[in-house]
Amino acid sequence: MKRRAFLITEMLITLGVLVVAAGLVAQIATWSIQQKHALEVRQQTTLLASNVLEEARLVPMEDLTPSWGQAQSLSAEMLARWPQSTLTVSITPAGPLKKVSVTLSLKGVDTVNRPVTLTAWFGPEAP
Repeated sequence: MKRRAFLITEMLITLGVLVVAAGLVAQIATWSIQQKHALEVRQQTTLLASNVLEEARLVPMEDLTPSWGQAQSLSAEMLARWPQSTLTVSITPAGPLKKVSVTLSLKGVDTVNRPVTLTAWFGPEAP
């Protein structure tokens, strides 16, 4: 005798498998969106720290002092977006070179990321 219809138990099992699969897809999609946001913030942090190093490159060696580093700050736009952010620029003389370290941590209501630290060595221009 051939069956032409599904039993109710088969339908419930299939429905249960579909519900579990849909739940897994939703969790993966949520995690993916959170990771994308975190990576965008990390990229923005790295870019801002790199911009500070580029500004330091334009400063003459004699003006590249710890007081110059302390005068560096985030723009009003960045502080509005990430109000609890911190920017620290330290300049350490090392013989004829100067070590410039930029540490930037973007913190806000919706994100907390690890700080980014970039370091560059600057020396006198070659003749």
